[in-house]
Amino acid sequence: MGNNQFIKMVGFSIIFHLFLFSSFLINFPTKKGVSKKIYYVDLIEIKSGGGGSKGGGSQKPPSGSMRELTVKKEPEPKNVLRYPVKKPKKEPEKEKTVISRPEKSGQKKETIFDPAKKELTTGLGEGFGSGEGFGTGEGGIPGFPYYYYIQILRDRVSSNWFKALVPPGVAGIYKVVIFFKIKRNGEVDEIKIEESSGLESLDLSALRAVKFSIPFPPLPREYEGDYLGVHFQFEFRK
Repeated sequence: MGNNQFIKMVGFSIIFHLFLFSSFLINFPTKKGVSKKIYYVDLIEIKSGGGGSKGGGSQKPPSGSMRELTVKKEPEPKNVLRYPVKKPKKEPEKEKTVISRPEKSGQKKETIFDPAKKELTTGLGEGFGSGEGFGTGEGGIPGFPYYYYIQILRDRVSSNWFKALVPPGVAGIYKVVIFFKIKRNGEVDEIKIEESSGLESLDLSALRAVKFSIPFPPLPREYEGDYLGVHFQFEFRK
Protein backbone atom coordinates (compact mmCIF):
# COMPACT_ATOMS: atom_id res chain seq x y z
CA MET A 1 0.00 0.00 0.00
CA GLY A 2 2.76 2.41 0.83
CA ASN A 3 4.50 1.88 -2.51
CA ASN A 4 1.34 2.34 -4.60
CA GLN A 5 0.51 5.60 -2.88
CA PHE A 6 4.06 6.85 -3.44
CA ILE A 7 3.88 6.00 -7.15
CA LYS A 8 0.56 7.84 -7.50
CA MET A 9 1.98 10.97 -5.85
CA VAL A 10 5.04 10.95 -8.15
CA GLY A 11 2.85 10.55 -11.23
CA PHE A 12 0.54 13.37 -10.13
CA SER A 13 3.56 15.63 -9.54
CA ILE A 14 4.93 14.94 -13.06
CA ILE A 15 1.56 15.69 -14.70
CA PHE A 16 1.16 18.88 -12.70
CA HIS A 17 4.63 20.17 -13.68
CA LEU A 18 4.04 19.36 -17.37
CA PHE A 19 0.83 21.35 -17.25
CA LEU A 20 2.61 24.36 -15.74
CA PHE A 21 5.43 24.18 -18.29
CA SER A 22 3.05 23.99 -21.24
CA SER A 23 0.97 26.94 -20.01
CA PHE A 24 4.17 28.96 -19.53
CA LEU A 25 5.25 28.33 -23.13
CA ILE A 26 1.86 29.37 -24.49
CA ASN A 27 1.76 32.65 -22.59
CA PHE A 28 5.47 33.51 -23.11
CA PRO A 29 5.65 37.28 -24.08
CA THR A 30 7.24 38.40 -27.38
CA LYS A 31 9.98 41.02 -27.68
CA LYS A 32 9.04 44.62 -27.02
CA GLY A 33 8.42 46.81 -30.06
CA VAL A 34 8.12 43.83 -32.43
CA SER A 35 4.67 43.14 -33.75
CA LYS A 36 3.79 40.59 -36.31
CA LYS A 37 1.22 41.46 -38.96
CA ILE A 38 -0.98 38.91 -40.54
CA TYR A 39 -1.46 39.46 -44.25
CA TYR A 40 -4.48 38.09 -46.01
CA VAL A 41 -4.00 36.94 -49.56
CA ASP A 42 -6.87 36.71 -51.99
CA LEU A 43 -6.62 33.64 -54.12
CA ILE A 44 -7.10 34.39 -57.76
CA GLU A 45 -8.14 31.83 -60.23
CA ILE A 46 -5.71 31.89 -63.13
CA LYS A 47 -7.12 30.57 -66.34
CA SER A 48 -4.64 29.09 -68.74
CA GLY A 49 -4.86 30.56 -72.19
CA GLY A 50 -5.39 28.00 -74.85
CA GLY A 51 -4.25 28.22 -78.38
CA GLY A 52 -7.59 29.46 -79.61
CA SER A 53 -8.59 31.69 -76.71
CA LYS A 54 -8.71 35.46 -77.05
CA GLY A 55 -6.01 37.38 -75.19
CA GLY A 56 -3.59 34.47 -75.23
CA GLY A 57 -2.31 34.81 -71.62
CA SER A 58 -3.43 34.99 -68.03
CA GLN A 59 -6.03 37.53 -67.06
CA LYS A 60 -5.12 40.57 -64.98
CA PRO A 61 -6.00 40.28 -61.28
CA PRO A 62 -8.98 42.33 -60.18
CA SER A 63 -8.26 45.73 -58.71
CA GLY A 64 -7.85 45.73 -54.95
CA SER A 65 -6.34 42.24 -54.65
CA MET A 66 -3.12 41.73 -52.74
CA ARG A 67 -3.50 45.30 -51.52
CA GLU A 68 -1.52 44.77 -48.36
CA LEU A 69 1.44 43.17 -50.17
CA THR A 70 1.99 46.03 -52.58
CA VAL A 71 3.88 49.19 -51.71
CA LYS A 72 1.93 52.36 -52.17
CA LYS A 73 3.61 54.74 -54.58
CA GLU A 74 3.89 58.34 -53.58
CA PRO A 75 2.11 60.70 -55.94
CA GLU A 76 4.43 62.33 -58.48
CA PRO A 77 4.96 66.04 -57.87
CA LYS A 78 3.18 68.36 -60.21
CA ASN A 79 5.20 70.17 -62.81
CA VAL A 80 6.42 73.45 -61.48
CA LEU A 81 6.51 76.36 -63.88
CA ARG A 82 10.07 77.44 -64.45
CA TYR A 83 10.91 80.90 -65.53
CA PRO A 84 13.40 81.06 -68.40
CA VAL A 85 16.90 81.78 -67.25
CA LYS A 86 18.31 84.84 -68.92
CA LYS A 87 21.67 84.21 -70.49
CA PRO A 88 24.29 86.76 -69.58
CA LYS A 89 24.84 89.21 -72.37
CA LYS A 90 28.26 89.18 -73.94
CA GLU A 91 30.07 92.40 -73.48
CA PRO A 92 30.85 94.02 -76.82
CA GLU A 93 34.46 93.74 -77.80
CA LYS A 94 36.42 96.89 -77.52
CA GLU A 95 36.94 98.36 -80.93
CA LYS A 96 40.44 99.04 -82.04
CA THR A 97 41.47 102.61 -82.52
CA VAL A 98 41.12 103.14 -86.24
CA ILE A 99 42.58 106.07 -88.05
CA SER A 100 40.98 106.39 -91.46
CA ARG A 101 41.43 108.90 -94.20
CA PRO A 102 39.46 109.05 -97.46
CA GLU A 103 41.28 108.87 -100.75
CA LYS A 104 42.00 112.19 -102.37
CA SER A 105 40.34 112.83 -105.69
CA GLY A 106 42.37 113.45 -108.82
CA GLN A 107 45.32 111.26 -107.84
CA LYS A 108 47.36 110.02 -110.77
CA LYS A 109 47.98 106.31 -110.50
CA GLU A 110 49.46 105.62 -113.92
CA THR A 111 53.16 105.69 -114.77
CA ILE A 112 54.06 108.84 -116.68
CA PHE A 113 57.23 110.64 -117.83
CA ASP A 114 57.84 114.38 -118.06
CA PRO A 115 60.60 114.94 -120.65
CA ALA A 116 61.05 118.63 -119.78
CA LYS A 117 61.83 117.86 -116.12
CA LYS A 118 63.32 114.42 -116.86
CA GLU A 119 61.09 112.99 -114.13
CA LEU A 120 59.30 109.65 -113.97
CA THR A 121 56.20 109.01 -111.85
CA THR A 122 55.46 105.41 -110.86
CA GLY A 123 54.80 103.44 -107.71
CA LEU A 124 53.30 100.51 -105.83
CA GLY A 125 49.77 99.83 -104.63
CA GLU A 126 46.22 99.27 -105.86
CA GLY A 127 46.57 101.69 -108.75
CA PHE A 128 49.93 100.40 -109.94
CA GLY A 129 49.41 96.88 -111.23
CA SER A 130 52.13 95.07 -113.12
CA GLY A 131 52.50 96.74 -116.54
CA GLU A 132 49.54 99.07 -115.90
CA GLY A 133 49.77 102.62 -117.17
CA PHE A 134 53.08 102.39 -118.98
CA GLY A 135 52.42 99.76 -121.63
CA THR A 136 54.26 96.58 -122.44
CA GLY A 137 56.94 95.49 -124.84
CA GLU A 138 59.43 97.79 -126.52
CA GLY A 139 57.10 100.75 -126.80
CA GLY A 140 57.05 101.67 -123.08
CA ILE A 141 55.69 105.11 -122.26
CA PRO A 142 56.13 108.27 -124.32
CA GLY A 143 59.50 109.92 -123.67
CA PHE A 144 60.89 106.96 -121.70
CA PRO A 145 60.45 103.77 -123.77
CA TYR A 146 62.38 101.55 -121.36
CA TYR A 147 59.80 99.31 -119.79
CA TYR A 148 62.35 96.86 -118.40
CA TYR A 149 64.07 99.60 -116.36
CA ILE A 150 60.77 100.74 -114.77
CA GLN A 151 59.99 97.15 -113.88
CA ILE A 152 63.39 96.72 -112.22
CA LEU A 153 62.79 99.84 -110.08
CA ARG A 154 59.37 98.64 -108.93
CA ASP A 155 60.43 95.06 -108.25
CA ARG A 156 63.46 96.08 -106.21
CA VAL A 157 61.59 98.66 -104.10
CA SER A 158 58.65 96.29 -103.62
CA SER A 159 60.90 93.57 -102.20
CA ASN A 160 62.18 96.03 -99.56
CA TRP A 161 58.83 97.55 -98.55
CA PHE A 162 57.62 96.07 -95.26
CA LYS A 163 53.98 97.01 -94.61
CA ALA A 164 54.08 95.23 -91.26
CA LEU A 165 55.74 98.32 -89.81
CA VAL A 166 52.35 100.08 -90.00
CA PRO A 167 50.27 99.69 -86.77
CA PRO A 168 47.55 96.99 -87.09
CA GLY A 169 44.77 99.34 -85.93
CA VAL A 170 45.19 101.63 -88.94
CA ALA A 171 42.50 101.44 -91.63
CA GLY A 172 41.85 103.46 -94.76
CA ILE A 173 43.72 104.56 -97.87
CA TYR A 174 47.04 106.35 -97.52
CA LYS A 175 49.67 107.55 -99.99
CA VAL A 176 53.25 108.62 -99.46
CA VAL A 177 55.55 109.88 -102.23
CA ILE A 178 59.34 109.53 -102.09
CA PHE A 179 61.38 111.61 -104.54
CA PHE A 180 64.93 110.72 -105.57
CA LYS A 181 67.31 111.21 -108.52
CA ILE A 182 69.08 108.32 -110.20
CA LYS A 183 72.47 109.19 -111.72
CA ARG A 184 73.88 107.59 -114.87
CA ASN A 185 75.78 105.00 -112.83
CA GLY A 186 72.71 104.03 -110.75
CA GLU A 187 73.60 105.94 -107.59
CA VAL A 188 70.85 107.97 -105.91
CA ASP A 189 70.90 111.62 -104.88
CA GLU A 190 68.45 114.00 -103.18
CA ILE A 191 66.24 111.34 -101.59
CA LYS A 192 63.37 112.80 -99.51
CA ILE A 193 59.73 112.42 -98.47
CA GLU A 194 57.95 114.60 -101.02
CA GLU A 195 54.39 113.96 -99.81
CA SER A 196 53.63 112.57 -96.37
CA SER A 197 50.80 110.12 -95.73
CA GLY A 198 50.15 111.47 -92.25
CA LEU A 199 51.40 108.23 -90.72
CA GLU A 200 55.00 108.41 -89.61
CA SER A 201 55.35 104.63 -89.63
CA LEU A 202 54.19 104.42 -93.26
CA ASP A 203 56.44 107.29 -94.36
CA LEU A 204 59.49 105.69 -92.73
CA SER A 205 58.70 102.27 -94.24
CA ALA A 206 58.56 103.84 -97.73
CA LEU A 207 61.79 105.79 -97.24
CA ARG A 208 63.46 102.65 -95.92
CA ALA A 209 62.33 100.65 -98.98
CA VAL A 210 64.04 103.09 -101.38
CA LYS A 211 67.24 103.36 -99.36
CA PHE A 212 67.57 99.57 -99.10
CA SER A 213 67.21 99.31 -102.91
CA ILE A 214 70.21 101.54 -103.65
CA PRO A 215 72.15 101.34 -105.94
CA PHE A 216 69.88 100.85 -108.94
CA PRO A 217 71.09 99.58 -112.30
CA PRO A 218 72.77 102.23 -114.53
CA LEU A 219 70.39 104.24 -116.68
CA PRO A 220 69.76 102.89 -120.20
CA ARG A 221 72.47 103.88 -122.69
CA GLU A 222 69.91 105.26 -125.11
CA TYR A 223 68.61 107.65 -122.46
CA GLU A 224 70.04 111.11 -123.13
CA GLY A 225 69.56 112.72 -119.72
CA ASP A 226 72.24 113.01 -117.04
CA TYR A 227 69.84 111.81 -114.36
CA LEU A 228 66.31 110.49 -113.91
CA GLY A 229 64.06 112.05 -111.31
CA VAL A 230 61.60 109.56 -109.81
CA HIS A 231 58.39 110.32 -107.92
CA PHE A 232 57.79 106.94 -106.33
CA GLN A 233 54.29 106.62 -104.83
CA PHE A 234 53.43 104.08 -102.12
CA GLU A 235 49.69 103.45 -101.80
CA PHE A 236 48.59 101.69 -98.60
CA ARG A 237 45.08 100.20 -98.25
CA LYS A 238 43.66 98.40 -95.24
